[in-house]
Amino acid sequence: ASLFLSALAILPFKDGFLSSNLTQPGGQNPGPELNPDREILLAALSGAAVAVVDGVGYVNATRVMASCRADGLVLKPDYPVSIADLCFRDDFFPPEDCFVYETHTDLDDRRRVHYVYLDRGRLLHAAALAARAAPSIVYNWYAGTLHLLDNRTDAVLPLRPGYEGHVYALVSPLLDGWAFLGDLSKYVPASTRRFPKGHLSADPDTLTVLVAGVANESVTACAATADLVLRCATVAFDADQPGEATKELRISAADSPAYL
Repeated sequence: ASLFLSALAILPFKDGFLSSNLTQPGGQNPGPELNPDREILLAALSGAAVAVVDGVGYVNATRVMASCRADGLVLKPDYPVSIADLCFRDDFFPPEDCFVYETHTDLDDRRRVHYVYLDRGRLLHAAALAARAAPSIVYNWYAGTLHLLDNRTDAVLPLRPGYEGHVYALVSPLLDGWAFLGDLSKYVPASTRRFPKGHLSADPDTLTVLVAGVANESVTACAATADLVLRCATVAFDADQPGEATKELRISAADSPAYL
């Protein structure tokens, strides 16, 4: 449905869901929600509202806050998630067996970060992504592991699923020695609502990016190098800051590796 609605410039609505897997007696939806992380992940990737319908005292705050900033602004991709083009190719999957979904964030004219969701499969096919001119770093969001994906269109990468049985991965181009990944505590780590488009620069020693945030927020951004080392830096926003502000953040190749 999102393919059709996107063509009409309409955001698809995921519908309401429970953010917790607990039984909620007395509620309109007593639960339990068997895959709450899948529900909120796809809601965030849809680009529309993230509508949790838990009863009072049942909201999983950690899960909900992974979808947004501290002020509740949902961190979205550039376009609503939709089924990958490869699902329409005879040489990959029968349509009824293809559950590969993709969307992306364009940080600038060169850097497109892909978000790929595999509901059943365990193999990331490069063909699920738009044409890539450079090798990419793949970050397995649930496993916290880094992998190198070359720029061949037939490249295939096995990935370990998360605790609910699905795979979620970021695929970021390796340019100027860096693959920017963003705030890995969020479902859409490189959203331009957190990292404004056109404000990222890099050389072999340093990656610099602009970060948008609100009062009392502390934002950690991460990037990976070609040797599959993750490096991160943190910026804090003042407690008395009025509204949204931006700050520059620098990640250095000399920084100690990060372990998530």
